[in-house]
Amino acid sequence: MHLVLAGQPSKNIAGDLGISQRTAENHRAQIMRRTATHSLPESVRLDMVANGLRAGSSIQK
Repeated sequence: MHLVLAGQPSKNIAGDLGISQRTAENHRAQIMRRTATHSLPESVRLDMVANGLRAGSSIQK
């Protein structure tokens, strides 16, 4: 999830994790289904809320 929130494309995530691009895409889709989000910005906002951050705050993970 950290790589998705960092804006990494599925191809890069797959290479970093040693999995196929399709597997990375399936995991990304599953995360979005489970969190009921439909876009990367929506996922980022959900993560910020879950971690108690506000827009404009510095994100360090």
